[in-house]
Amino acid sequence: MEFDAACKQYEGQDLGDATFTDLELRGIRFVNCRFHGASMGGLITRDCAFLNCNFSFASLHGSMHYATLFQNCTFHGASLFSAEMEGCNCSGSSFAGANLTGFAIRGGNFSDTVFDGCDLRRMDLQGVCLAHAFFRGANLEKADLRGCDCSHAVFADAALKGADLRGARFNGVDVRQMRFQETKIDLEQAVRFAESLGCIVSG
Repeated sequence: MEFDAACKQYEGQDLGDATFTDLELRGIRFVNCRFHGASMGGLITRDCAFLNCNFSFASLHGSMHYATLFQNCTFHGASLFSAEMEGCNCSGSSFAGANLTGFAIRGGNFSDTVFDGCDLRRMDLQGVCLAHAFFRGANLEKADLRGCDCSHAVFADAALKGADLRGARFNGVDVRQMRFQETKIDLEQAVRFAESLGCIVSG
């Protein structure tokens, strides 16, 4: 289907053959649309909404997204190389199997988001809402999670070597499944983690 930026809503459309390279989209709403394999390099979105959309194997390298909603979207096999999201809401979406090299996230809501098996090394996630997110088997080596809300997130077998967790909230997280190695935590977290492991902390 041919894409027309003048149209403000698309629903149930297959846009995999459309070209979005270097376009700038504002206030456009996409519902149940398919972007499988779409060329979206350099795309800029502002205040757009993508609901239940499939971006599998789409090329989103160098794309930039501002205050855009990606709710319950799938990015399996997509390339987000050097892409940026600022103040975006990606709740319920899955990035499992995506290329996230150089992917930058600045604030926003990534609650209930799936990062299983993702390479998130050295990623700056400061202040991002990651409540109920999934990081099973993810590589978070030297990632910066300072000030994040990680409440009820799942970190089973996630590598946290050298990660910075100071000031992050881990309410309801199963600490026993976390792989700490040279991981930075603050004193309050140290007490909470020790108590979660069955230790009695006394002065």
